[in-house]
Amino acid sequence: MSPQQSALPISEQERADALALSALLRASLRTLGTWSLGLSLLAVVVGVAWASPTGAVGGLWALVLLCGLMERYFAFRLALDERLFHQVGHGHMPSLQALDTSLARLGLRQNALPERPWSARLLGARRLLQRHLALVLL
Repeated sequence: MSPQQSALPISEQERADALALSALLRASLRTLGTWSLGLSLLAVVVGVAWASPTGAVGGLWALVLLCGLMERYFAFRLALDERLFHQVGHGHMPSLQALDTSLARLGLRQNALPERPWSARLLGARRLLQRHLALVLL
């Protein structure tokens, strides 16, 4: 995509896509995120009640805790994406280039990365959602 194209305002269809994806991410975070947090807390309680998990039980408990931490990170990323897509959908971002510049200034994106097309952004958020679901089901 050329620099002239990237500075173009976000189209109505892109805004509609952003709002639909924002709603999907919000719904998934409210259900999957809450459910997973509850399961992680249950794993901590069971592990603590077991007094001193060792051997295979200790390894399994550590794996569950690690998965819980990874799930929380994915939930954070999904919440951030949800807010960004929400802002795009409501027209609060003038262009994708402006979004990328802001993310780079905050240290959330490398400056040298090429701009991603809109379809890749939608696909990336959906893949993150699928990974989050896989962790919750694990």
